[in-house]
Amino acid sequence: MASPAHIPDEIYFPPPSSSTSAPDSDIYHILFVPGNPGCIAYYQTFLATLHQQVNDPTSSSRSAVYGRSLRGFEIHASSSHSPVASHFKKGPWGLQAEIDFTEVLLHTYVTKLAKASTSNSKQKPKLILIGHSLGTYIILELLRRRNERLRKARQKGEWSRDAEVAIEAAVLLFPTVVDIAKSPNGRTIGWVAGLPYAAAVVSTFVRLLVGALKMFGAAVLLAVVKCFTNMPDDSAAVTAAWLMTKGGVYQSLHLAKDEMKEMTEDKWDDEIWGAAASATTEDEEKSKSSRTKLFFYYSAKDHWIADHTRDGLIAIRGRRTRDMAVEKAGEIGHDQRPIMDIDDGDVPHGFCIRHSTPIALKTAEYIRQVMQKSLST
Repeated sequence: MASPAHIPDEIYFPPPSSSTSAPDSDIYHILFVPGNPGCIAYYQTFLATLHQQVNDPTSSSRSAVYGRSLRGFEIHASSSHSPVASHFKKGPWGLQAEIDFTEVLLHTYVTKLAKASTSNSKQKPKLILIGHSLGTYIILELLRRRNERLRKARQKGEWSRDAEVAIEAAVLLFPTVVDIAKSPNGRTIGWVAGLPYAAAVVSTFVRLLVGALKMFGAAVLLAVVKCFTNMPDDSAAVTAAWLMTKGGVYQSLHLAKDEMKEMTEDKWDDEIWGAAASATTEDEEKSKSSRTKLFFYYSAKDHWIADHTRDGLIAIRGRRTRDMAVEKAGEIGHDQRPIMDIDDGDVPHGFCIRHSTPIALKTAEYIRQVMQKSLST
């Protein structure tokens, strides 16, 4: 079993050295937001593969990849005392608190980029956000909040730090952005979460069981986790480490209860979703050109997303890759609606357990589309 000391709460892959590409090449910063449980360590293989794929030596762009565990899912106590986490000291943390935390994390990262770009580049730093499951909802809320701040700043004729960084795109993997409680798993979790003291009872039972198993050694705990979850060694080690944290299980159940209550109807406007119609004014044209491009990727069968929920959202809000010639330079600029695709294989909702590589390859395809579009404008 991997020691908890080797399980990260934060992952960062820097952009490759400029010796492999032009010194003035575009640098994209890819920020990842995990699902629930929000342990970033589950995504190590996915993020490493993605970093490798988007940094093709023949590309004129370079990319950094960053991700951090959600608040309350840290494996190491020291991570709870970081400058960002210290703003959110008292848990458990609900959905709005996790959105606030991710927003502060994003602003902290952006502030560092803005300072660096002032001295090193004339271009705005370029961000691409990626989320999984709960992380997809968090990203849409971050974009909504950002748009509101930019709109208010424009109305007042004021400067906004949000304008210092371009959020080029967001890739939403297995998105649970609407009606999660209507999914098969959502109905079950909603019922359990509605029971009095459910989170406290379940987390106490798990803590006692884990404590008993630890008495026989870490290898025994890992073996039990692998037996009950059928996870490979790396994911089982992360799960075992998470189960040994003081409040991890309670935090996950507390957050899940909030997800069932709040992740309901479509609450985002056309400024987020985009539209098929052409812009008719100069301001609308500028808005379309700067709007964050959205890519949704669904599982063919997902117990956290009802089929009718997925199909309804695609019909109303999206378009499919197969329905358009995405290979053509500049194509994604004509229609601003999100690209919404469904996996044609058997990749499950929890792709990070056994299917990190194929999803990293698919995500890299979307990101390359964004990079190519940026070069063509």
